[in-house]
Amino acid sequence: MKKLYFTKQITIDNKISSFYILDLFQDIAGDHAEYLKIDSKNLIKRNLMWVVVRNRFELIKTPSLNEKVILATWPHKTNRIEFDREYCITSLDGDVYIKGDSKWCLLDINTKKIALVKDILNDGDFYDKYNFNTPLKPIPNKEFSSFNYIYEKIVSEDQIDVNNHLNNAEYAKMIDECIKFINKPIKLVEINYIKETKYQQKLSFKLINEENVYYLEGYVDNVVHVRAKVVI
Repeated sequence: MKKLYFTKQITIDNKISSFYILDLFQDIAGDHAEYLKIDSKNLIKRNLMWVVVRNRFELIKTPSLNEKVILATWPHKTNRIEFDREYCITSLDGDVYIKGDSKWCLLDINTKKIALVKDILNDGDFYDKYNFNTPLKPIPNKEFSSFNYIYEKIVSEDQIDVNNHLNNAEYAKMIDECIKFINKPIKLVEINYIKETKYQQKLSFKLINEENVYYLEGYVDNVVHVRAKVVI
């Protein structure tokens, strides 16, 4: 199998949720980065850090609790600014349960600006499959000014990642709380990370329903930090 296609067998040990799915994606992306020696421990030597910009997943079929599944990930060749990574969760027989993708960039730790890097994922034995026919573009802006906050959460210390800001999967946990009143299965979730959120900051969420699509924005002091789209 191609070096840049990475898999492992896992057991579904929790209820399927946006948080659980993105946490699995994040874990295997981290494992693959470590295997490729482009993980945080290696990048910090170059004053670089990974930052996820967007996440998306589609839930095709819900795996059973305690079921053994295959979790896979593979990156695409970089354009020097953006790094695209795909994910897939399948049964042991190859039936697709969940597919996803994400967009990352590298930041200079000192300046917090996007770093243009020539020697990371610019060549190799790539797996060229894309999970979606449409690119992972920004979620369109919606008019939220007339809507009230529906959920608020102060960021706790255990939600902070190695870059000292809110872990990207933790946003999904908050989004799950915002839509827990919906008694229909989720088909698709997109999350755009606009600004980093730090320890003890309060995220306040608003929600708009457009038929079977829910749009959310999360704010810190009235500044948008995260956008999400949930398709039911």
